[in-house]
Amino acid sequence: MVSGGLDDAIKVWKLETGELVHTLRGHTKPVNCLAISPDCQILASGSDDNTIRLWNLATGAMVQTLTGHSRDVNAVVIHPGGQLLASGGEDRTARLWKLGTGEPLRVFSNLAGMIRAVALSPDGQWLASGGLDNQIKLWNLKTGELSRTFPKSHFNSVNAIAITPNGKMVISGSKDKTIKVWNINTGEVIRTLSGHTDSVNAISLSASGVVLVSGSSDTTIKLWNPNTGELRATLSEHISSVNSVSISPDGRRVASGSSDTTVKVWQVM
Repeated sequence: MVSGGLDDAIKVWKLETGELVHTLRGHTKPVNCLAISPDCQILASGSDDNTIRLWNLATGAMVQTLTGHSRDVNAVVIHPGGQLLASGGEDRTARLWKLGTGEPLRVFSNLAGMIRAVALSPDGQWLASGGLDNQIKLWNLKTGELSRTFPKSHFNSVNAIAITPNGKMVISGSKDKTIKVWNINTGEVIRTLSGHTDSVNAISLSASGVVLVSGSSDTTIKLWNPNTGELRATLSEHISSVNSVSISPDGRRVASGSSDTTVKVWQVM
């Protein structure tokens, strides 16, 4: 398990015991986002220092620094195939990189607003982005062209975004307190998940796609069935905003990070 925060550092923890394994230093400003490669070998981090850094998880050594963003990097995600990295930032761009070499492959320009979240489709066809313009945009990875903007996306900023493992749905979390499930092909809303009483800051999908986890400024974590909209559970031991959530591949555990300066691990199944 990994965590990053306002102290500019990244911490690597042993999930079973809570033991601190490594403290990774290199960023010069707060760490906003983290992503781990499918083989658990590489960690990608994005920061207010405008850079993305790649780390060897086993040794804690920094492998590479990716530069290109001109402002804060707010989102990083690694494709399930482990070959591609996508990022989004306050410079109003999303970027695609080759993970193994750090080679920049494509720039997606979103002139309407700063980007807060990005996601890659499992088939490698699409990049979804969301941000301060309250909209979700779907980009063609091969051409770099904007395929569609989802109509009436949200009434406030899009803070989190995911694409389901089957590639059929986009899921978004917003400052407007809602989570929306979209048809990726039509851009139409399939359902809206309501229950949080403040901004939805983070979402995470299980590998099976049947459990969705959300974290909110209302201090709670909620577990949903994204296919039905059913609210399965509410976890409420944080005492401040929940800013990040991640569900384990088997869907049995959830990790959460909060402004209360704690990281919690929950057994949910």
